[in-house]
Amino acid sequence: MRYVIVVLVLALLVGCSQHAVAQEAAPVMDSHILLPFVVGGSLDSVTPTPTPTPTGEITPTTTPPPVVWPTGITNGGFETGPPAHPWLYEGELVYKSEEYSRSGEWHVMMAQREAVIAQKTTVPTGKDLGYWFGVWTSDLWDAHDFLTCVVWDKEGIPIGTCGQWSNLYDSDYWWQVRITGWDEISLRKVYVGFVSSSEDANNTIFFLDDVSWIRPTSGALLNDNQEVLTIDLVMGDILIDGVDKLKGDR
Repeated sequence: MRYVIVVLVLALLVGCSQHAVAQEAAPVMDSHILLPFVVGGSLDSVTPTPTPTPTGEITPTTTPPPVVWPTGITNGGFETGPPAHPWLYEGELVYKSEEYSRSGEWHVMMAQREAVIAQKTTVPTGKDLGYWFGVWTSDLWDAHDFLTCVVWDKEGIPIGTCGQWSNLYDSDYWWQVRITGWDEISLRKVYVGFVSSSEDANNTIFFLDDVSWIRPTSGALLNDNQEVLTIDLVMGDILIDGVDKLKGDR
């Protein structure tokens, strides 16, 4: 009897020992620790937890692109024809072809009672403004109608004049103009353009062509057969009919 009891005790001890060894050889692992390595094979391929999507509507913040202001005068001879980009205009302008143009194939005719044409530019250092104008009128007795070269600031407010010409400049040829004295507003971003104004009773047409910045010693504007009208830029308050705040796309 004692022998049987001893055998049973030994059998129980052996079974418990084998169960303990099996438990030690295969410990239970947390599946959350194993998951990344099973899916991707390395830490680099672990997929991050996505950020919850907010319930409210979010308006994305955008930074507007910087405004690039031109440094010269583009299409000063209006050779693209209408609408002669990048010139801005108000009122009705007529673009005429080569028969009467000072050069090239196109020029602008400002025949309405009030019309404006202008473009953005940066006043260069050490240069003058050059342009050509012509006049046809039926009134040669008094100055009633005017073509005024105007400088506006970036907000479209007139800040100076660069020549004013009346119907008394009627002639069979183009007048050459050189405007000097730009040092005061050198490198300033402005609009440069022209305003025509006339009385209802008079029939006057102003022609405009070849607007550009020129070097003071440049011969491009000179003509041995004709006087060059050279005057200084005039800054200050402007009280001229038809010269108002410049409208348009700015």
